[in-house]
Parts: sequence; C-alpha cells; structure tokens
Amino acid sequence: MNQMEMEYWWERNKGLKIKKDGIKNLKEETEIAKLKDEVEDLTGCIPLLLESCIVGGEFDLGVEAMKSIWNQATSFISERKEENNQYRWKRYFTFLEIKTSLTSIRYCDYVVACIIGNYTPPGMAPNLIDHRYFYEDNGIGKYACGLARDAVASQLRCHGMYQLGDLGILRSAAPCIRNRSAIGFFVEEAVLQAIRIGGLCVDSRIYQPMDMIPFDTVPTFDTSRERALYVPSRYAYRAIDGIILWVEQGRQPTDRKKKAALFPLQITIARSHSNSSQNFFNEWTKWEERLKDFDVQPTFLWITDWAPSSDDVDAKVHSTRQGNIPVNPAHEARNIPIKDVCKDAWEWYEAAEQERERTDQMLLALDQSVRETMSGKEVSSNEERNAENAVEEGGEPETGGRSNAG
Repeated sequence: MNQMEMEYWWERNKGLKIKKDGIKNLKEETEIAKLKDEVEDLTGCIPLLLESCIVGGEFDLGVEAMKSIWNQATSFISERKEENNQYRWKRYFTFLEIKTSLTSIRYCDYVVACIIGNYTPPGMAPNLIDHRYFYEDNGIGKYACGLARDAVASQLRCHGMYQLGDLGILRSAAPCIRNRSAIGFFVEEAVLQAIRIGGLCVDSRIYQPMDMIPFDTVPTFDTSRERALYVPSRYAYRAIDGIILWVEQGRQPTDRKKKAALFPLQITIARSHSNSSQNFFNEWTKWEERLKDFDVQPTFLWITDWAPSSDDVDAKVHSTRQGNIPVNPAHEARNIPIKDVCKDAWEWYEAAEQERERTDQMLLALDQSVRETMSGKEVSSNEERNAENAVEEGGEPETGGRSNAG
C-alpha cells in the first residue's frame, strides 16, 4: 500500500493497540507515530502481513507470520552457503576489510543495492538471490519489507561482513528513505560498525577496536578476549542491540575474583524503547550466570539523539521468608549522543531527517490539494444531479442554497 492507503488503513484501525516489547497503547502522539513507522517499515505495508499481525484487537509484531519471514530470509543464506563449497562462498563475500580483485558479481553487492535503492549489478546468478524479498524494478534494487532487510543484515554480520555500516553505503541510502524506522536501521548499522572499529570513548577499557561476535539467545562469552562486542542475530531480541564485555586479563588474583564490565547498549532514535533497560535487568541472573567467576559491574548505555546524561540506579531486591533475593544490580545508566560515537552517522541522520520532513510536507500539501479537488468535484456532481432531478420533476433546478418561498 502507498502512504495515502496506509493513512486510511490506520484510520480504519484507529482503535488498534500496538504491542511491542511490552509497550502498547502509547499516549504521546510522537511515540505513536514512531511506532507506526516501525510497523510500516517492518511489514512493508503488505496488506496480508498487516492483517496477520492483528491478534485480539492488538497489533503484535511478535506473531508467527513475522518470525516466519525472518527465519525464511536467514535460512536462505545458510542454504546457499551449504550448496556452495566454502571456497566459492568466500569468493562471494570478500570484503572483510580489503576488497579483492575478484570480478565475479557478489551476492552482497546485489542485496545492498536492493536495501539502499541503487542499481543492481548485472549478471547475478538467480539462485543466489531470495526473490521473495529482494528484487529489481527497471534495474533499481528493492526489498519487500524491512523485516527481511533486518534478517539479511544480521546474517551478513554472522559471516563477518559489515558493508551496511559503511559510510559510503550510508550516504547512498539517504535519498530513498522517508520512514524513521528505516533511518534508524542505517544509524544502528553505522554505530555498531563504529564501535567495532574504534570502541566507545565513555570508558577507557572499551575505547579500542574489538571483534563483533553474533549470538542467538545468550552469548557464550569468550573471556580470553579483553573486550568484544556481542550482537544478537535473533528476530525481535528484547532490550538490547548489543553488549560489550570487558574482562580483566592476566593471572587470577588470590584474594578476589577477576573484574568484568558489561555494557548492554540500545541504539535508538525513538523513545518507544523506554522499557529496554528494565527488560534487560529483569533477566540479569542469566547474564550473571555466564560470568559467575567474575566480579561483574554493568553499565547500561543508550546511544540516541538525546542530550548526554548519567544516572546511578540502586539495586533492587525481592524480600522473602528466606531473605532478600537480588533482582537488579546497582548500575549506571548513561545516555550517549550518536554524534559522540559516529559523527558521520549523526550528520547523515540529520540530513535524512530534514529530507524526510521536507518530503512529508510536500506529500501533505499534495494530499490536501487532492482532497480539495475531490471535494470540489463532489459538490459539482451533487449540483448536477439536483439539476437533473429538478428537470425530470418539472421544477426549477436548485443553484445552491435554500430558495425563499413566496
């Protein structure tokens, strides 16, 4: 559906509650608009998919139909990898840091062209592309829905490919993006790439390059590494976009545990992620269990378009007859502006937002003009029908307004 059709769809479903990560029926118009953007982005405004997400009067992004698309898109890449031997696979994906002189068309070049709306490279083997979700129209690459885009991006990271976080790709994508959720996707890719390449300046222990390691549910931490960035590859992973682990290296001290620092992070340009910190710490025990041999200090990081801030959060305990059970550990919550992590991504984001707002204003003016034109035609049509009816009845046609009886 196009933008105007989606507006009518939302109007038809205006009583619908939107549910995601425990958030539904938001009251602030800005938050509702951002969540609607996410719905339109992830579903691609596909009517059947939109209707599949309506369950019991709520719009739920976690329904099986959404999970199925994610699984289909990710499994397609794995199947292609199994069909082709490892050598050929690596030949298709050869840009970890340095591009080779290989002239054959790469799968990733095609998919990236679809994601950013560029011309697709010619000669791509049809069996290497999942045409359910990626296609071309007059040579321009397109994708069916943001969900498939996100799924493929996660798989590219799993195979050590980070082209979608490249600033050149970011700048190429700017003209084709109106949806704020889609803008957020590219910002997230660029920020993760920036952290992998240069670390985060908020703490000297993680202000260095680090490996990016994908995980499914809970990561198996490699404590032989001093620092690493772990990134979820599962659909709708709750609470975080990644987590950095720093581990004290060297010999085991005799009088204490080694120290470890966890930095769960959420990258967002939408305030609808307000439950992320709480969702993460609600499952703190499973994270702590993976690091039971260490003295762990967590710091929750928000990487956003908000002003910088820092808050100390007290520990929470649950009182029982057997004593107090720790629920949440004491931790610091910090907000880090995107521009302090990746200046280029911030500048791109500002330009994309300005272009989005300019386009929205143009479309709003066009929509208003169309409505006025249609309204004028309706009035004219009504007057013509009145005139025809009056003539048929042998009376005088009404020319507008109510006539005065003599």
